[in-house]
Parts: sequence; C-alpha cells; structure tokens
Amino acid sequence: MDTQIEFLNYTVTEILEEERTWSIYRARHRHLERKVQVVVVQSPNKEVSTQLKTLAAQLFKLQHPYIATLLDFVEVGNILYFIYRDVEGHPLSALLKAKEFKLQEIQTILLQLLHALAHAHQLGLAHGALSPEYIFLDARGSLKILHFGYIARLLKAGEARHPDTYAYVAPELVQHGIADKRSDIYSIGAILYHLLTGQAPIDEKNLDILKIRQNLPAPSSVSARVPAFFDSILQKCMAENPALRYAGVEELEDELVREWNVWLRTQNKDEGSRSRSLLAGFWTLVALAVAASIWIIVQELFAGDSSRPLEEAAAQEQQEASTENQAISENTQAEVNTQPRAEGPNEEIEETNEANEEPAVSTTLLTGTQLQEQLLVDNLYLSSQGGLLEHKVKAVNLNTLQALQNVEIEVRYLDNTGELITSERIVFESIAPGGKAEKVMKKELPREATVEVRPLKATLSTETL
Repeated sequence: MDTQIEFLNYTVTEILEEERTWSIYRARHRHLERKVQVVVVQSPNKEVSTQLKTLAAQLFKLQHPYIATLLDFVEVGNILYFIYRDVEGHPLSALLKAKEFKLQEIQTILLQLLHALAHAHQLGLAHGALSPEYIFLDARGSLKILHFGYIARLLKAGEARHPDTYAYVAPELVQHGIADKRSDIYSIGAILYHLLTGQAPIDEKNLDILKIRQNLPAPSSVSARVPAFFDSILQKCMAENPALRYAGVEELEDELVREWNVWLRTQNKDEGSRSRSLLAGFWTLVALAVAASIWIIVQELFAGDSSRPLEEAAAQEQQEASTENQAISENTQAEVNTQPRAEGPNEEIEETNEANEEPAVSTTLLTGTQLQEQLLVDNLYLSSQGGLLEHKVKAVNLNTLQALQNVEIEVRYLDNTGELITSERIVFESIAPGGKAEKVMKKELPREATVEVRPLKATLSTETL
C-alpha cells in the first residue's frame, strides 16, 4: 500500500477486497497488537443501515468453530465497522487455483460447511452469498466462514458487483433479491461443483448480465475421478426452483454421508476383486510358461539333434522345472504370509471365504488437537418450554476412511453469565467413516441457559470398512 489507512484504533496491513461503498481489510490494533479483519460499509441509505445493525446483533450470537468470530461492531455516521478475529490460512478461492483437492479433502470441507450452516440456520441466519472467497482453510484443513448476511444484503442493494461471487449465489438472489437457507444449499452445490471438477459454475460469456449457468455438465462427465452419486446430489442442490432443493442442510448431509459410505464399500470390494484377478492372471502366466518349456523340450527331443543323450535332455528339463518351481514357491510364500497363521506343529493354511475374513485392527487414542481434526461436535437446540430445555448433541467423524470408537463428549450447561451449572458426559460406541451419531437430551435449567459441547477423547480404528 502506498498510503497507510487507519480508522478507529486499527492500522490496515492488507486490503482484501474493495467495492464502491464497502471494503474488507486485514488490520492490527495499535495498542493491543491484535490482528483482525474489518468490513467497512458506507451505508447507501437508512433502510440498509438499519438492516445491517440488526444483522450485527445476530452475528454476535454466531459462536461456532467453523464461523469467524465477530468481536465488535461500531457505527460512525453512515459508516459501519464489522470487526472480526483474524483467521488463519488462505481463501478457498486461491487454493482452488493452486491445487486439485482429493475426494477425502472435499468430503471433510463439505461436512464442516454443513455443520457451520446448520448452526447459523438454527439461529435464523443465512449467509446468502457463500462463495470460496469467504471460506478460509488453514494448514490442518480446518475452515472458517466469513461475512454472513451483509454481503447478500449489499448484493440485493446493488452495491456489490463482484462477478466471482455471482458464480455461487442462488438465482433467486440475482433475479429477485431474495435469499434464505435454501440459497445457501445452492451455494454449497456450486462450491462442491468447483471442488470436484476444478471449474467454476459460471458462463463466462454472460458475465455482463450475471446469468448463472443452469445446464452444467454432470461432474462425473467432467472428471473421471468423481463418483457418479455426486451428479444427483448437485442436481438437487442447484435446482433453479428453491422448492426442489434439499429442505435443509441436515437432509443434504444425511444423503451425502449415506452415498459416500456406499461408494466406499463398493470401492473396497472392487479393490479386492482386482487383487484376485491379478493373482489369477499371474498363475495363468506361470502355467503358460511351464507349458511352453515342456513344449520346447519335447521339440528338442524329437525334432532336434537325435544324437543328444536322453539323460542330458532330462537334466535340462529338471533344471528348468526347478527354476519354475522356485518362482512359484516364492510367490506362494508371499501370498501365504499375508494370511493369518494357525499355531501348532502340523499347521495348515486353508482358504477362507472373503466374507468371513477379519482384517487385523489397531487403534490409536486421540485427544486434544488430534481429536479436533478428526471429530466435529455440535449442539442443536430443539425446544425450550418453561425450564425444560431439549437439545441434540451431534458428532461427525471427519475421517472418511477410518472409524472412531468410544467417542467421549462433555456437555456443559451454563447460566446467562457463563458460569457452569452442571455437566454430563456421553459416549458414542462407534462412528463409521464419514458418519455421524446423535443423542437427544432434556434438562431442567434456568431461563437463558446455554449449552456447550466439546470432545474429550476417542479411539481411531485403522480398519477400513
């Protein structure tokens, strides 16, 4: 920056985005050395200003590990400042240009996004303009969503003209200025399409009229690595009519996890079939090689030099057969070593049916940061009548290849000052790869009590389902 920008108690260190009436900066507090991101909005009119102030009060209630934390909101004249705790990592938009995400990485990103949105939707708040630009990923793959609500409001007010954002927002926002939780589901689909195919879901020829491409090719036809079940999921997410999309992010998550696990089991079976086919092919080649050797010997005995002693031919046949048998023995031993061995002096290895094979399982105890990278826990409020609070504790295994066992979670009940009232521990015996577990709980509590959940420990199983 040629000139230093300062406002309130902050000095700008980086300009992240600039529009005509609003900007996003990375800044540092001059006295506290605290790093923040600041959204500065020059309100175009009193109506938008009132909406944004109401929104700020809602944003302050968004306390979730995958949503950026609003620290403060300041109004100076017609200028509004949203001050967030700075987030680590890089925007997903930059990472999409730099790398191709693995399927397991994509699944983990999706689960985090869905849980963050479920929390916001429960509080009655939709993002409205979710795009890779407003999703940050750190080195561990943990994400943060920024800028809930007001980007969509500015888009509706005609104050934002960022074409990349329009590639991911729902048609009803562009055409009618309407956005709700179903608009976020559309955005999830658009982001998923980009993650899977490496292509943004936008028609570059129609950027001037901001027309969203409705006839996208199926992702499995764009990239051979994409499982076919994503095609139908994306089609439903990105339906032009909001009524034809998933009713909520939990419905989307249920189908995503179910289809993913079915595909994983199919892949594992296919891998086993390929291994057996390769083994059968190997033995076929060995048999052909032995037959060819015998044929050559016979040809030499009866069509070659008749003065050659039969003993010499027999000796060469024995030597070649010995070489073949040694190769067969080595490969057989390698195969046997991969099978379970029975103890005893006269042990025999018997072939077993694949369905009855039980692979060895080793486990690792996870706590602290390791556990947070593998497990997402969340609380959803269901109802509150009088002093009876009903809520649901949800745990999601972010590891899409390995199961979690004996998942222990602490549930803390706090009063309106943040003081602990009581706590409980719950245990989920097993959570499948990419799967989830839930428990509905009821508790007699004072009014305005809140619930916090945090994972304590779990066991990671190395057995792949």
